[in-house]
Parts: sequence; C-alpha cells; structure tokens
Amino acid sequence: MTSPSPIHWTMLMKMLLRLTLPLLQRRNGQGRAITQLRRMRLWLWHGRVRVLIQS
Repeated sequence: MTSPSPIHWTMLMKMLLRLTLPLLQRRNGQGRAITQLRRMRLWLWHGRVRVLIQS
C-alpha cells in the first residue's frame, strides 16, 4: 500500500502547513491551532487512505 508520489504529497503537506498555521495561530492562539492542525492531518490522512482504497 504505497502512495503514487510520496514526494509530491509531503510537499503539499508542507505548503498546507505553511499556509494554515499562521492563520490558525492568529485566530485562536497556539494551543487550539495545534489541536486543529492535528485534526486536519488526521482528516487528510484518512482521505488519502480512502482514495488509495477506491483506486
């Protein structure tokens, strides 16, 4: 069960982090930003797994 392009995926994740982290921090402080980030990572991971299963 391997991703078609792991390098592209990590680049995408880094871009997402870079874009969303400052916004989250500005909106509701460091603590909640981290929990929200974790939730987003989980959601993205599950989405990725679902896509892999479907294909």
